[in-house]
Amino acid sequence: MSNNPIFTKKPYNIEQLKMAKDSFLVKVNAITGQDGEFWVSIIPSLNVSGYGNSKEEAQESLHHHMKTFWDELKKLKMNQRDLMLKKLGWNNKFYAKKQYSKSYVDDNGVLQNLQHAQLNSFETVAA
Repeated sequence: MSNNPIFTKKPYNIEQLKMAKDSFLVKVNAITGQDGEFWVSIIPSLNVSGYGNSKEEAQESLHHHMKTFWDELKKLKMNQRDLMLKKLGWNNKFYAKKQYSKSYVDDNGVLQNLQHAQLNSFETVAA
C-alpha cells in the first residue's frame, strides 16, 4: 500500500474499489473524530477502523488496518473476495457503494457519538 494515504476534506459521492489479481485501489470515505480521550478513524463501508491519541495517529492506525484488510483479502480466491465484499454491502459489478454507512449517521445526516467529527475521503493503492 502507499505509505501516505490521501485524506481530503471532500467526501466521495460514490465510493470505489478496483481489484486486480495483485493490486487494489481504494477510494472511500472515512469518519474521524474524538471518542472520549482517544481519536478514531472509521471506514464504515469496509468495517475498518483505527485509533490513537491524536487525529494523525488515528489516521495512521487506519492505514495500517487497511493494509491488514488488503493482505487478508488478497489471500482469498476471487469468488471469496466477491462474497466478502457483498456481505459488506458492495455491488460486485462495479465495486461501488453509496456514501457512508447509516449506522454512523442519524436521520438529519449528523455523525453519531464522535466529538469534532469530520467526513473525509480516503484513497490508497496496494500492490
